[in-house]
Amino acid sequence: MSDLFLCGALGDRRLASVVLDLAPEGFSDAVLPDHRVVVEAACPMGAVEAQEGASVTGLLATGVSEQTRARLAYFLAVFGARLWSVEAAGLAVWVSVRSEEGARASGGWPDAVGSTRFSDYMCRVAGEIMGYHDVYTPAEMAKRLPVIRSRAQLWVNQRAEPGDPAHDLDRDVVVRQVHRPYLNFFTVQELDLQYRRQDGTMSEVINRGALQIGEASAVLPYDPVADTVLLIEQFRASVYMGGSRSPWIWEAVAGMVDVGETPEETAHREAMEEAGLTLRHLEPLASGYSSPGCMCDRLFLYVGLTDMSQMVEAGGLVSEGEDIRREVMSFDAFLEGIDSQKFRALPLIAMGLWLARHRDRLRAIG
Repeated sequence: MSDLFLCGALGDRRLASVVLDLAPEGFSDAVLPDHRVVVEAACPMGAVEAQEGASVTGLLATGVSEQTRARLAYFLAVFGARLWSVEAAGLAVWVSVRSEEGARASGGWPDAVGSTRFSDYMCRVAGEIMGYHDVYTPAEMAKRLPVIRSRAQLWVNQRAEPGDPAHDLDRDVVVRQVHRPYLNFFTVQELDLQYRRQDGTMSEVINRGALQIGEASAVLPYDPVADTVLLIEQFRASVYMGGSRSPWIWEAVAGMVDVGETPEETAHREAMEEAGLTLRHLEPLASGYSSPGCMCDRLFLYVGLTDMSQMVEAGGLVSEGEDIRREVMSFDAFLEGIDSQKFRALPLIAMGLWLARHRDRLRAIG
């Protein structure tokens, strides 16, 4: 049996409960004397260091099993930290310290450590990590951490939005069981659930699965002076796997929204990475779900005003397996391609039709 002292982000009872699989009331408030905690942007779990006269406020879990301690060690290792045994003022506990490998997490956070929003976000991250703790090594899970964090950001962002006044999720959706059959770059989650029907009755228990992705931005670069757009073409494995004999697809510039990044910042970043363009202005078109029957995602669509003559070399990130061809075409040729069904990416088609409606206004802006 062991005693665990939790601080930093893990000083949150909800998060500690998810990681250790203990009830929130199983933790007590505690103070570790002669130590300090260092919370870093890359790893907010909180590394404990000896410092005479200092003290750390946190949570104490006493008499936990070796299995519970192993859960905490696994979670910390995913973030590049480890457990260490310390003694202070008669308190002998295991605490989090920096690993020699260093913190593995990258990017920012959706809010300050200790806030309700951060707690919601980290509980979502921890739930997915610990759902596979007996499947993947910490190093394997660390490789999946960026996309896990992206999915958690989508969930937190959507939970912060106003709900549907016609429905109460606490009454109108009942989750009976959660299944996680697959986790890689994307993940699949299945739920056995009931939902309230249109006639007011509850449905029978049904099983539904969804491909969980995260937030993404897509931007169509448009030069209002030259009246041209830029499209990119790249190989899409999913189209190939669906049986298509032409899996090279014309699309708008697009990419996943990094944690701590706004959709607008993503659009600007991807425009430079994939198209070599600096956008001087973004026109928001819409945000929504690309395929609400089977995917958990949210796509933000923009038209980006730019000067095509200032385009620099680009082609995507080799580290992400991107191999991109660019083509600048007149808007008339682009619209003709939509009408002739040359283009197969529906977001690109929607953006082109929006631009057709607003083209005169944007050309007047110049």
